[in-house]
Amino acid sequence: MFQEHIKQLAKELDIPYHNETEYAYTLVLSPTLSIDIQEHTSTMHMRAQVGRLPIREREALFTYLLKANFLGQGTGGAILSIDPTETFFLCSHTKELSSSYEECKQMIEDFANYVSYWQTEVGRLNKSPSHPWTTK
Repeated sequence: MFQEHIKQLAKELDIPYHNETEYAYTLVLSPTLSIDIQEHTSTMHMRAQVGRLPIREREALFTYLLKANFLGQGTGGAILSIDPTETFFLCSHTKELSSSYEECKQMIEDFANYVSYWQTEVGRLNKSPSHPWTTK
C-alpha cells in the first residue's frame, strides 16, 4: 500500500522517484532536495541531506543545531545530525505509517519543508562572514 502512495505522490507532483528495493524509495523533489524513504513494518523513516558542514566554527554551529533539535522545536520532530564522514548535515524523521494517502503525503511534505528550511539556513550561515550562531 505504501508503495502505491509513493507512486501516486510522484505522479501528482510530476517528480521522479527511484524504487531502490521493495521497501526503499527516493523522491527527487528538486535538484537539491531528495528524500530517501524506508518502509518498515509500522513506520517510515525519511532522510535527506541538508548541506555541507562548514570548515570553521563547527562547535558553535553544532550548539546552534542542537538547540534546534531540542524537543523537536526547530525541526518538527525530525533530527538534525551529521553523516559518518563528518562532511554533511542530515535530517531524518521516523513516523508511523498511515494507510491514508493524504496523511502520508502531508508527513512527507512537512518533512520536505523542514529540510528545505534547514538547507536555506545552513547555506545562509555558511556564506555569512560573521556566522550569527557565534554571537551571544
